[in-house]
Amino acid sequence: MKKLIIFGNSNFSKLIKWYIDHDDDREVVAFCADQEYIIENVFEGLPVIAFEEIEKMYPPEQYEILIGIGYNKMNDLRKKIYYSCKQKGYTIASYIHSSSLIQTENIGEGNIILEQTLIEPFVKIGNCNLIWYKVSIAHDDIIGNFNTIAGMASLCGHVIIKNNCFVGNASVIRESVIINDYSLIGASAFVGRDVEPFSVVVPQKSVVLEGKKSTDFM
Repeated sequence: MKKLIIFGNSNFSKLIKWYIDHDDDREVVAFCADQEYIIENVFEGLPVIAFEEIEKMYPPEQYEILIGIGYNKMNDLRKKIYYSCKQKGYTIASYIHSSSLIQTENIGEGNIILEQTLIEPFVKIGNCNLIWYKVSIAHDDIIGNFNTIAGMASLCGHVIIKNNCFVGNASVIRESVIINDYSLIGASAFVGRDVEPFSVVVPQKSVVLEGKKSTDFM
């Protein structure tokens, strides 16, 4: 089994290392980042290596890279890093939390799936997606590449999420809806119809009821 290098030196990279340390039998040996983003040469007790020179110290035949980068720029940063690592010959590692229930084998590489996520049968998931905690992905859904699905989001059956989308916390997507590329679904939104590329979907904001007191209701 190859050892891991985490790409990134941010709080999210720190979080991913914690998951590997506590819920995986692989070993993280280093972090890496583009040279311009390296401030300290040690992060979380491990060396931080310039990505431009990573293969000299950690050859791709012996190490895999786990992308510990969040959803910046609608996941385009993760996409760029993914292809840069592939160009250097690295396998892109995945991490799936042991508490998640995964009922499909059709999952690509470089995916991160956190606690208590349910992925039902006949689901297809592409590459380098970030799926947070307690997400529900129902049967026959298709998830493309470089998407982020935030905690407690719920996708009904036959949903398609294409590429570079962000699905916010506790949002719900109705069955058979298509979410096209680079769409942003806000937290707690309900999506009941197809969404065009680059769309932004948000729920109505909560309001304070003027002239009312909590004791009027309960």
